[in-house]
Amino acid sequence: MPRPAPQLLIASRCARTMLSQRRALAHAAMRQGFKVIAVGEDTDNGRSARKLEREGIAFHAIPVRQGSLNPIALVLLILQFIKIFRKIKPDIFHAFTVKPVIAGMIAAKICGINVRVATIPGLGHGFLSKSKIISRTIICLYKISLSICDHIFFYNRHDQIIFAQLNIVNTKKTSIVNGSGVNTEYFKLSKMTKNTKVFKFLFIGRLIKEKGINDLIQAANIIKKNNRLISIYIVGEIDKNNPSTLTEKEIFLAKSMNIVHFEGQTDDVRPFIEAANAIVLPSYREGIPLVLLEGAAMGRPLVATNVPGCSDVVRPGETGYLVPAGDPEALAAAMMQMAENPSLARSMGDAARQDAIARFSAEAVSSVVLELYNALLARHSALDA
Repeated sequence: MPRPAPQLLIASRCARTMLSQRRALAHAAMRQGFKVIAVGEDTDNGRSARKLEREGIAFHAIPVRQGSLNPIALVLLILQFIKIFRKIKPDIFHAFTVKPVIAGMIAAKICGINVRVATIPGLGHGFLSKSKIISRTIICLYKISLSICDHIFFYNRHDQIIFAQLNIVNTKKTSIVNGSGVNTEYFKLSKMTKNTKVFKFLFIGRLIKEKGINDLIQAANIIKKNNRLISIYIVGEIDKNNPSTLTEKEIFLAKSMNIVHFEGQTDDVRPFIEAANAIVLPSYREGIPLVLLEGAAMGRPLVATNVPGCSDVVRPGETGYLVPAGDPEALAAAMMQMAENPSLARSMGDAARQDAIARFSAEAVSSVVLELYNALLARHSALDA
């Protein structure tokens, strides 16, 4: 009798992030014979969930994003995970981001899930909160949940060091992986238009302070005062669950400058990247920012902040520019410098494409994770024998 396919349950923030950031891993696992199940919040009325289902990835919706990490919200989320674990009985549980890691790992331990893997894509709003109560609570919960993991992946060494210094993790159970990776065939090289009167920058991300959106708007104002032929296109959504999100009034004021254009949310960023001359991300901190990988894969130069995550992707002077975080003047200067040298921007874009292939391909990243899955499954099988 043939052995049943091992089941991999991946928990992410929502179906949309599962589709955009975990899809390559899911498909790589399926090619190796895994049955993949995804868990997260349904934030777009089932649109992303239906896409996952069509691709052979079963999706179970739970309210990951709702509420805060207060005791009642945490217990309810743990109970949701327990219900799913008892129904599915996965061989491997892999959780991404704060709430799935904290609640999911506790539930997985209770239900006796043998292989438990966590990925810390970034530190997150709560971890970096100015409120000591919030940050200490999250650190405490991380210590509990990560202590019962078989392995923890980090997207950059800075975050790994911080977790080790705070005694949250045993470094022997951790390793670095280059983000989610990028599918360099899906995000194909798109040659930049040579003759363009207006140089177009593209920002993709949630419209929250931590992504540097306020600094970008201030930089736009500086650029306008210098009468430069630059336009800034913003693709993303207001995150109503985040206290630092842009308000409708702030968006209205930004639009009034006439060089900032809000395009809303999209399921396919490729047409926007293709229409742009460069990618800009003035974030305050990242894991490995997917937008920079996608932009680089399509041959676009990058302007980002010199912070963990962004500095792991951008090679200053080769694939783009790095500027200090929270400095709209420096950001505007770098953007104007790039716009004034379109031939240099094109050569940086070509270098960015090669760098994306060499260091950040989804295939390479997925193979590292799958190798760990197989090793952990083999170890547990030996223990059970």
